[in-house]
Amino acid sequence: MTSSCKRAGRNVYAVILAGGKGERLYPLSRKGFPKQNIRFFSGQTLLEGTIRRAHDLAGRRIYLVTNGESFASAPPSARALGPKRVIIEPQGRNTTTAIATVSTVAFAKNEDSVLVVMPSDHIISGEGAFCKAVRRAVREAERTECIITLGIIPGVPKISYGYIETQEARGGKNRKGSLSVARFIEKPKEQKARNLIKSKRVFWNSGIFIFKSSVMLSLLARHMPGLAKSLEALPPMREKKLFRTALKNVYRKARSISIDYALLEKTKDIRVVPARFGWNDVGSFSSIHEFLDKDSRGNAAVGNHLGIGTSGCMIFSDKDSLIATIGIKDIAVVKAGRTVLVCDKGRSEDVRGIVSLIKKKKLGRFL
Repeated sequence: MTSSCKRAGRNVYAVILAGGKGERLYPLSRKGFPKQNIRFFSGQTLLEGTIRRAHDLAGRRIYLVTNGESFASAPPSARALGPKRVIIEPQGRNTTTAIATVSTVAFAKNEDSVLVVMPSDHIISGEGAFCKAVRRAVREAERTECIITLGIIPGVPKISYGYIETQEARGGKNRKGSLSVARFIEKPKEQKARNLIKSKRVFWNSGIFIFKSSVMLSLLARHMPGLAKSLEALPPMREKKLFRTALKNVYRKARSISIDYALLEKTKDIRVVPARFGWNDVGSFSSIHEFLDKDSRGNAAVGNHLGIGTSGCMIFSDKDSLIATIGIKDIAVVKAGRTVLVCDKGRSEDVRGIVSLIKKKKLGRFL
């Protein structure tokens, strides 16, 4: 298939964040098998789709940041990137250490490098609009000392998303330019979310960031000097054994903190490029239901399902099972291996609580 996306520039490097604990879509996702490795959309994993978009934007200039267990279950296209493009995290330290590490690696290779950081577990539709927004953000990053993020113009209130409020409203004179960030808003309650999306100064936080590696390293030196200092000891990635040993030392000392809290909320030099492509962070079974094909009663089924008086449900069964439902509405039923999850579709955000209970009850064999 021919891509409609033009390359974003010879200094552009795509960075794919592909870690995860495998808890948000349990039991489909599990430890060592995060949601980006699940094949539930036309047989393609979310990670494969992200790698394809990264290749369209940056050619072979791709870095994949992941962990050993997730990489073991990753699709072949991830392993095909080669050892010089895959950074295996020795332990989970959230997004700051991951982005700091790859910024260090990219700067060592090309001091003019511009990084496009993308989570691996998002659904993106409207590839042309996505590429257009990224190229626009790259141009902004190249000519400024700012971090640029893509802000998704919201359609409906979502309590599971983060939001960004800008100082200027979108449209008018700012139709083609970026907007300065006023504040980040974490997962609001429903009424607040309803109020937020009415404003032309509010966007969904896509989690996609574009910046010069030199800008990120400067921010690290200012706000996290300990991490910045430890990263200076990283040898080139081609020296794999030495690199892994040095990286273990970096991660052992690093704090576990997201890039939003560690750096983005501490700098005024961050701007938003408004974007109109379809976007979903696949954070729950309810969000997956939105993207699957549905029958005349609004049921989305993957695998074998028979229903009577069933509507608005999302059903997942493995190939050896049949799920039969009678007289239920807006329920998620998921069977994977020896585990069956049944929940109100509107409460599928609470699946992590089940994982916590499994750990508390010492039922680790079901994880």
